[in-house]
Amino acid sequence: MPPRARRGAQAPVPARQLSGTAARVHALVIQLAKQGEADGHSLLSVSKSAASELERLLADDEFSATGGHLDALGTLEFWASVCAVHVYALHDYCALYQEMQQLLDRQAHQRTEAAQQDHTEEDEEEETPQVQRLARLLERTSVLMFGICGIVASSDALSHNSPGHERRVLALLRSDTFKSYSAVFDAVTRGRRLPRSQADTTVLACGSLMVLMSSCTGIHNVPCHSNADCNLQLYSEFIKAAADSHVIDHACRAAMRFHVSATREQQGCDAIGVTTLKPADRARRLAVVAGLRQPLDYMRRNLNMMIYKLAASLVAPPQPGTDPALLALLPAVRGLLSGTGVQMWAAKQLLDAAHMVEKAAASELGIAAAADDAGSDSFLGLPLAARTSPAVLAEPKDAAGPSGSGQLQRPRMEHATVALHLSTTAASALWQLTMSGPVALALEDSDVAGDGAAAEAGGGAAAASQAHGGSAGAAATAAAAGGRNVLPPSIPFSAAQACSLVCKVLAMALPGQRSCAQQGDAHCHDSMALAMATVCRLVKELRVKEAERIMCRVWANASAWLPGLAPGALEAARTMLPSLGSLLLHEYAGEGEAQGVKAGGSQAFELSCPLALRTAIRAGFLTALSRAIHGCMRDVEAGVSARGAPMLVEFLLRQSCALPALLTHGPEHEVVRLVESLRVAAAVLPDQRAMRGGRSNECVHSYRALVVALVQLLEHVTAVCMWAPPKGLSNSSSGTRGAACSSGGGDESGSSSGSSSGGNGAAGAAATGPGCLPGQPVPDDLAAAIDGAAALLTKSSREDVPPQRLRRMWLAARVNGASASRRDTLYVLLLSRLLPTLSHMHLQDLSRPDIPADVVTGLTRVYSAAAMQALMARLVMYGTLGVNVGVASARLQSWLMLLVQDGEMSDWLVAALVGATRRRCPEGTAAALDLLEVLTLLTPAQQMPELVQLQMGKAGTRPPSGEEPPVLLGTAWLRQQGRVELVDALLEAGCHVSSGTDGSRSSSSSSDSLTCNFIGSALMRLVADKLKLRSLPLELSPGQAVWDLAAKFGIRLCAWSDCRQVEHQGQLSACARCRAARYCSSECQKAHWKAGHKTQCPSLGAIWAALNTAPAPLNP
Repeated sequence: MPPRARRGAQAPVPARQLSGTAARVHALVIQLAKQGEADGHSLLSVSKSAASELERLLADDEFSATGGHLDALGTLEFWASVCAVHVYALHDYCALYQEMQQLLDRQAHQRTEAAQQDHTEEDEEEETPQVQRLARLLERTSVLMFGICGIVASSDALSHNSPGHERRVLALLRSDTFKSYSAVFDAVTRGRRLPRSQADTTVLACGSLMVLMSSCTGIHNVPCHSNADCNLQLYSEFIKAAADSHVIDHACRAAMRFHVSATREQQGCDAIGVTTLKPADRARRLAVVAGLRQPLDYMRRNLNMMIYKLAASLVAPPQPGTDPALLALLPAVRGLLSGTGVQMWAAKQLLDAAHMVEKAAASELGIAAAADDAGSDSFLGLPLAARTSPAVLAEPKDAAGPSGSGQLQRPRMEHATVALHLSTTAASALWQLTMSGPVALALEDSDVAGDGAAAEAGGGAAAASQAHGGSAGAAATAAAAGGRNVLPPSIPFSAAQACSLVCKVLAMALPGQRSCAQQGDAHCHDSMALAMATVCRLVKELRVKEAERIMCRVWANASAWLPGLAPGALEAARTMLPSLGSLLLHEYAGEGEAQGVKAGGSQAFELSCPLALRTAIRAGFLTALSRAIHGCMRDVEAGVSARGAPMLVEFLLRQSCALPALLTHGPEHEVVRLVESLRVAAAVLPDQRAMRGGRSNECVHSYRALVVALVQLLEHVTAVCMWAPPKGLSNSSSGTRGAACSSGGGDESGSSSGSSSGGNGAAGAAATGPGCLPGQPVPDDLAAAIDGAAALLTKSSREDVPPQRLRRMWLAARVNGASASRRDTLYVLLLSRLLPTLSHMHLQDLSRPDIPADVVTGLTRVYSAAAMQALMARLVMYGTLGVNVGVASARLQSWLMLLVQDGEMSDWLVAALVGATRRRCPEGTAAALDLLEVLTLLTPAQQMPELVQLQMGKAGTRPPSGEEPPVLLGTAWLRQQGRVELVDALLEAGCHVSSGTDGSRSSSSSSDSLTCNFIGSALMRLVADKLKLRSLPLELSPGQAVWDLAAKFGIRLCAWSDCRQVEHQGQLSACARCRAARYCSSECQKAHWKAGHKTQCPSLGAIWAALNTAPAPLNP
């Protein structure tokens, strides 16, 4: 029942406090409430003049300016009367509507019987006097309903900024108001007929009720974390009232009913042929459909906004300190939005909006609409005719076509974009709340939900291996994941079907939206990206068989989406990038065993390749990513800031930790294209630093962000592929691990401990022990070993990456047999193509605070990994019997050329050591000294004084100094750093200077090469033990990688590191002198010659000749 007016509870407000119009409204509403109470809680006896007066007063400009005073100046009696009149009008409207339906049904039955008896067609609907009487009463009651809604809206009476709003909202929620709303919505839904003259009024009435519902939620900001975001009392009262009345579900059913009716009316016009009707009939039919557009648009907007507010209020993982009472409401909110009507409304309007975009793109942009699926005759289980006509969804002002055309105007793309935005935003939040498991888990254990495992697990067994417990944690999390997939029976489709639906919608809308973005028009890539992120979240929680089907569509959409996006659209779509990246290495319980049985030992991918990554590669993700990055570079050359390239690299490669696995399992041509895209991005972006104006700082920031991401990618690759693998994890079967150390007198059993037995398929994977197939629980000892290896990465390279994903980075990159050689070729190529470009950082002052310390540390460790390969090549050359000396020498020279000449390692060492010391970064200083130790062992003794000069005495305590080689190092300072063996080696090499002021260097040291008898030296033993030399794989040299690409895969690259071409069509011209370097153009050849190839040419020629005389000569 409505709240009773409290007469006499408060003195009437003096007239001077309200304007004449507002005072009259104040008095009229109280009068209507008294009359309705006297007439048995009904307003049917209210005169037409009273209703008309209320309508006139609310439309008055004076009230529009002063209506806001009613929330502060209106009496308690007035607001009680507002609620009473509102409820009375609702009851009357519902009764009148049901009576109208019964009357129309009887008349329709009579017309049908008469037509059958006379063998004639059924007559058109005719409004009899009874229908006209009820229509007048409905019109008058609607005016009263609109009047109350207008008063509330104009005065912001339910807004949280309005004084006394809580009392007014609670009055609505604790009465039978929502049940009355449900009765109205239910009557409208069940009614089969509606007079054309009342269609727009009925839709508008229901839409106004939805506005009041949305105002009563108590939500101020989404998502909700505290009382500042929502009024918890009002929120809980709203949930209770909405759940008891099922008002939201009824509202969605009514909305669908209105759209079906409008579509049927429009289809009836088309079927009859409006051009053959009389002008009056044509105008009447078109006016019905056109008149429904504005009310329907009004209804859709408000209903979607209410669903979004309720769903998005709790979709985010709870933050520390979130009110437990707020979390306790989550099951109730989830149940409230799990109704069949709500779910069907979200799904149907999503498909309707995508169809609208598709049709608008076909008419405005000339983009052909995709044909419906062959053999498909259903639309969410309904006939295709149930699809809402795009003409019904068009903007109200575009309702009718040109005067006298007898046609309805097609929707414009800008309006179709708005419809798609509203539908995707609401559906994404709704399905994330009602279908996604980690949100449900938040209620049970907010600590687990806040952990990265909750977002990552989603049914995957690898994510279940928590840092504190391998298989036990896997079982617990798998059990929790299994429970998450149980949906309420009221939801009419599964999570897999919802994912499939969203993928279909994105595929339909993508061509038109991409074209809009390219032309600079409005687009909704942000909401589409939100929908894709929701699909990525849901697909992680599916079973492996369901996920495999859905993931094909996910990666097909992503691969079609990324290339060709305009810079603004890519920025808007960034919401989906972290979700797509996190999906690349996601694993499902038992997927490895299932794949092994399915493949039968003849699979195209290694069994270590997860299902998601395998699906992405097959869908062309590598090519799409390469083209997207390269497209950003074209924008750079056109003067557009390239924020997109760093963003793509950060989210899809760095945070995903997928690059080692992509190098391992990706097709050679696609991987090389990606590597070249990264190189070109690093080469092109510095050009924008010279841009003038306010955007120059933004360009510098983009370049630095890209450099940071690329250095971190090199960290990942060298950690997985070039450093010693974690204990218990086989990294490859190349058979060369530790072989270089056999000549040093060490135990040869260690040289083969890291290699696997070779072979492909399940047998090779099984040889590495349990926990190695995707989806298997990782044993505790192996998980701890991988975590220890990951801890050696810099902090920034591990940022925003859950520990489980770091483990998968190692596990997914394992290969066996011949695949190991292909993988080695590709990651050595990555190193050789990116290191020369990134080495230019030494030209900057690395002690500056705007240069991240982790970048300096990480790139220094990358240099150390490459230097260790050169050192191992030298050991092989001097210590292994029976080796081809020419090939061994070529390998050594190739590594030295990359490090010393292309990579400018000496300059980098000086800059990194001095910069890390000045900024007091112990990790950076230690990494630089590690590199110096390897460089000392690698460089002939007579050349070391050109790189390092030691200072004795008082100067020996000073920190490193110098801007270029030689760097000045104090012996006392080095000993303080624990580098006693390094000091001894440098002294032995004659790097010390006298303590006098002349700075002359002592010549007491031997001029013999230190490396001739360094194997037994203390420094060599220290480095071998510290860097686990016996466990390091002996990789291909950069020169060998180039040979392999040309000979095995027919891939040839331009030798100029600053070349702007990603792909090279046709034959590249070779250098006439060395025949090793190849170029895509004469410009690149000239630039490379000036940059240093003139001095490299003889060495490259020798390397080329040595490789060509190998037992298996290469003749690319």
